[in-house]
Amino acid sequence: MDLYSVLEPNQQLTDTKSLKLVELNSEVLQAIEKKAELRLKSATTKDYPVLVTASKTFKIRQKNHSNCVLLLSEHNGAASSYARFSNELVLATTEPTINLHGISILTKLSELTNKNRVSLASVFENSPVSEEEFARLRPELNLVELEGNAYVLHEELVRDCLSSILRAVIEELVESGDEMNIMTRLQKLNKQWVLDVVEKRQDESYPPEIVQTVLAKFTRESDRGLAFLNEKVVRLYGVLLLKTNAEKMKEDDFALNLKLTMPFNYHPDIKLEYLDGNFITENGFIRYFAESDLSENPIERISELFKLKKEWKLEEIEPFVARINTKKIKTDKFLLKYAKVRRVGKQTVVCAKT
Repeated sequence: MDLYSVLEPNQQLTDTKSLKLVELNSEVLQAIEKKAELRLKSATTKDYPVLVTASKTFKIRQKNHSNCVLLLSEHNGAASSYARFSNELVLATTEPTINLHGISILTKLSELTNKNRVSLASVFENSPVSEEEFARLRPELNLVELEGNAYVLHEELVRDCLSSILRAVIEELVESGDEMNIMTRLQKLNKQWVLDVVEKRQDESYPPEIVQTVLAKFTRESDRGLAFLNEKVVRLYGVLLLKTNAEKMKEDDFALNLKLTMPFNYHPDIKLEYLDGNFITENGFIRYFAESDLSENPIERISELFKLKKEWKLEEIEPFVARINTKKIKTDKFLLKYAKVRRVGKQTVVCAKT
């Protein structure tokens, strides 16, 4: 059976069923014992299948064997039987993904359309992901449903909505006498209070679906309340600022301009490391460069990086090689295969081998 195409019947068993031996892990076994729903899913008929529980996704692999025998015994132990098998299915943990094929990018609210309608429910059904993982990943991908149609919100639309939310909340806090404690108060808010304030004060009327998606992405809920994730907020504003400036900027000018783009009275710590994987610095200047633009091939990626800069500090190059470091070993050890890694004073630098 070709596991990575279509699961078809095994003619040796029956014309209607295909039976395979599956090695269950603890999560799937618990789901079966609780009689919870298990589902087979795949992004397309040509992609690999996954098995999903309510909260986790497992890639199904076929493991081949030779001369293997499965021994079976009756419940009372009075009899036993055996069966030969040449392969089994094993479940491997995999990163869940959402299939965004055919989903429109929404840059302005005026661009809502009734064409090619695809609902969030349909996106979920066609994605190799569990229900809980889908709920967690959806806001991270700026995925929202408006008027029955799914869209991916453009980063600039997300930023504008986030700015509107922050301005509304900060204005309310200032009027209530918390002007000197804005950043502290933004770490302990009531979610419903925030939604009410945004509905009352936002300078542009964003649909509640967008507001809630943006809040889900840039805040964290806990027993203490709703807290804005300042690092993620800075990353959004910073990356967009770099993208809109084609020329490189002085690092000090960039930091100042970044502060000016943020809502009044919002003063988070600004650190370049929050933008890791989206910039290159050299001789006091900074410019935009996205890690996602690099090749997935390790050798090609390393070559591309040294074309950008002849020498890298270890902490600078790390965000650009994390994707190809699939075994998650220490970055300096990983890079020894592809580059020269040496100590220069208190720093570790990386350069090409030749």
